[in-house]
Amino acid sequence: MTGKHSCVWWPLVGLILGCAPVTQSGPGEKEDCPTLEAGPLFGGGYDQGDAAAKENDGAMDSSDRGTDEARCGDYRCDPDESCVECPGDCGRCPACEIAPSCTGAPAVPTTSIRLEEFDILDESLVVSSLDDGVPPDQTDCMDPQLRLRLRHIKVHKTGTVFGVDLYCVLTASDGFASELFVTPLHTGLSNDHLPLLYDPMVSAFWGQTGLHPTMSNLTITYQCYRSTDHSAYQDMLDSVEEGALAAGGIAGPYGWAFGLGSIAASLAGAALGQGSDKLWLNVQQTIDANALLDLTNGRIWQVRQSGPGDTLTLGGIWDWMLEIEAWGCADTRATVN
Repeated sequence: MTGKHSCVWWPLVGLILGCAPVTQSGPGEKEDCPTLEAGPLFGGGYDQGDAAAKENDGAMDSSDRGTDEARCGDYRCDPDESCVECPGDCGRCPACEIAPSCTGAPAVPTTSIRLEEFDILDESLVVSSLDDGVPPDQTDCMDPQLRLRLRHIKVHKTGTVFGVDLYCVLTASDGFASELFVTPLHTGLSNDHLPLLYDPMVSAFWGQTGLHPTMSNLTITYQCYRSTDHSAYQDMLDSVEEGALAAGGIAGPYGWAFGLGSIAASLAGAALGQGSDKLWLNVQQTIDANALLDLTNGRIWQVRQSGPGDTLTLGGIWDWMLEIEAWGCADTRATVN
């Protein structure tokens, strides 16, 4: 009975598994019991519909994983991420370590360092650079933002017998923009006169309207005049102002800023060439781009020149000196992965 009915339990299993009942075999014949295929009851496979659903689920899971992988915080720096917004994935951004940050616009430095490499003594045409300087485009810094001003004028010798009246005109250009600054007319100066000090807010000749992004070599022209006719000084100011307004210049307390690199020098040349005042100190200095970032840290230098004075009054020689101050900032260049 056992051999004849060995598969009698299969109908019950078939009902559970969802297969058809099994008929009994004839005498002496061995029944072929159905082969069990792993099904859901035993943690095995699915039918075709289940397999398709699983495949679709897998595709969605893969898509979801792809989206997650592009998120900031997955410890992988993806193409659309950078160190700026996702430092945890891409690492800390390179820092501009050779210039102050522009966050909270830097004020006038309390202590500026003398830059002797920039000092000028009895020269008329000078190129100033630093042996260890580096242009901004070769660093992790953006273009420096600078302000340069006339700090003071020192008259060592007047070049006259009865004292001297003088004023100075300074222009600066980096080839993209230009600025012009005119000092007040100073009168009755004697030998070794006390330095003529200037307020930082009204003596800038570069960055008059704010720290100025400076992209290339900066050329500065220093010109100081012995005034022999005070009306000529006023005529010069009026002429410069008229030309500056026509050229779209932005006026400051004693100067103008222009969007073109050659305007300031052209206006100064046209206005100053009309008067009778005598040009004594006359120097042009070109600051190499490799020194611009260093200037942001607060630097001062001196421009000094001398020459024969007023021969009509046997005034001897004149010896005048300008002290210049520079400061500024530079932001870190953003790095995109």
